[in-house]
Amino acid sequence: MRKFLLVITLFLALLASCKRTNESKELYNHACTLFQNADIVEWMNNSPEKDIAINELDKVIEMEPKWWAPYNQKIQILKIGSYQNCAENVKSVYELWLNNNGTLDGFQKFSYACSLYCSGNESQSLRIFSELGDSYAKKDLNDEEKIIYIFSEIILGNVTKSDLKTFVLEFFEESMVQNIEDFYNLYNNNPKEALWMYV
Repeated sequence: MRKFLLVITLFLALLASCKRTNESKELYNHACTLFQNADIVEWMNNSPEKDIAINELDKVIEMEPKWWAPYNQKIQILKIGSYQNCAENVKSVYELWLNNNGTLDGFQKFSYACSLYCSGNESQSLRIFSELGDSYAKKDLNDEEKIIYIFSEIILGNVTKSDLKTFVLEFFEESMVQNIEDFYNLYNNNPKEALWMYV
C-alpha cells in the first residue's frame, strides 16, 4: 500500500509539473504574440497590451526561473524606447537571470555589458568588455565572436580610427569595413546610443 501511495504521489507531482510547464508555455506564447502584433510607437508610451505581455512574462519567469526565453523576450519589450527611460529596467532583467543562477555567454554577455553601460554602470560594463576581449583574443572565432571581439576592442579604446581598417581586415573581407566604421563613429559620438542597439 505504501508503495502504491508513493507511485500515486510521484505521478501527481509529475502531472502538476507538466501542467505548470504547459501554462508557462501558453503565457510565453501569448506574450510573444502580443509583442509581434504590437504598435511599437504606442508601446513606447506604455499600453495595456505591453503591460499584459510583461506581466505574463513575469509569471513565466516565476514558474520557470531557469528558462532564458522569457527573460530575453522581456528585454526585447523593455528596450522599446530610449536608453534614458529603459536601460535600468533592462539591466534588472539580466540581473534577475543571473540571481536565478543563469549564465551568460557570447552575445548575451556583450548585451548585458551594453545594458550596464547604458544604465550608468560603466566601470562594471568595461570589465565585462575586457573579459570578452581577453577570452576571444587567442582563439578561432565564428563571425558573431569576431564582431563581439572587434566591438569590445573599440569600446575599450584599443583600436583607433587610423588602425581600424587594418584591424577589421584581420577578421573580415573589405565589405565589412564600412559597417565596423559606422559603429566606431556612432560609438565615439554617442556611446550609449551605439550600445543601446545591442542590448
